Amino acid sequence: MLAALSMRRVLTWFILGFNTLATYWFMNSLSKAGATCNGLAGSQLQTCETTTAMSLALSVGFLVFFLVVGNLGLGALWLVTAKNSYRTCPICMARVDPALIICHRCGCNVHTSSRSRTPPLIQKLRLSS
Repeated sequence: MLAALSMRRVLTWFILGFNTLATYWFMNSLSKAGATCNGLAGSQLQTCETTTAMSLALSVGFLVFFLVVGNLGLGALWLVTAKNSYRTCPICMARVDPALIICHRCGCNVHTSSRSRTPPLIQKLRLSS
């Protein structure tokens, strides 16, 4: 279980780093978009601006595709490594330790989904009255 938690922590930092680098790439491409056409005039300026706009559109499109595919893949991997260390009681939906057979809240046998004894809360109410 410790290895799964450790792997999940590493993946969380990896996803954060992936998105940070993608954001840096996006900001860097936006900042360099208009800086290449300085000193040009006429048809050369128009060609330069058109080429710059096309390359920016391709760069942003590729970046969005890269972000979506990368985050979907990394998110799926992150979810797969998240092993649940608890079971859920089918009656009261309480978190039950996997080593236990009886739910601590309602007294349900988590293996057979049937109540094997009187729930602890009802026992306390019967004893107090």
